Amino acid sequence: MLNQLDLHKYFRDVKTALKLVDAFIEDLKARGVSSGRIVHGKGTGNLRRTVQSHLEKHPLVAGCVTGYRGTGDHGATIVHLVTDQTEDHELDAHLKEAAEFMAEYEE
Repeated sequence: MLNQLDLHKYFRDVKTALKLVDAFIEDLKARGVSSGRIVHGKGTGNLRRTVQSHLEKHPLVAGCVTGYRGTGDHGATIVHLVTDQTEDHELDAHLKEAAEFMAEYEE
């Protein structure tokens, strides 16, 4: 699967795993893909927690969720990237808030 990163063999090398996650996110963004799957395995859950914590701080990531039935269950994480629509929506919300503030200020 092209939109998937398999980290199984990196469970003992978290530093390399996180570098691969960053490269994977950059690749998804460059290809215009809005989501992907990171397979970390079920194990103890340490790699899953580390990966998800890392993703939550990543500027290109809108959010991530533990896999669900059919996507790898808790052995995978589904990551959703910030898209142009997300950025435009956030900008629109800020502009609306600013316009409302200015309208109240002028009254």
